Amino acid sequence: MMNNENLIIWFLALLSILGYATMLYENKNRAANQNDERWQMITAKANTMTLYSIWFLLLPIALISLVTYTGFTGSLASFNDILKKNSALFMLGVLFVLPFLIAVLRIIFLTKYNREL
Repeated sequence: MMNNENLIIWFLALLSILGYATMLYENKNRAANQNDERWQMITAKANTMTLYSIWFLLLPIALISLVTYTGFTGSLASFNDILKKNSALFMLGVLFVLPFLIAVLRIIFLTKYNREL
């Protein structure tokens, strides 16, 4: 059975591998394109779209957290109870999922714009 420490170690290992793969992919294409204007435009667009995607995904989480923590509505009481009981686990989940999400989205957008442009 996997406890929290082992889960954190596995997430960190997977994050390291994913980050390294992203770096290798970007360095390989930068060298192949000799870091020309086209590749700089691809990375700029990929970075922009990655940031927009992250904001689009995290904004609802932030709004729901704000509404439930301030007690603005009673309709989300069950979600509020879950967050209060597991707030550390929730924040740890967000902090671990966010780097994975950034790395995956960056690879997706780099390959997309590399094909299109």
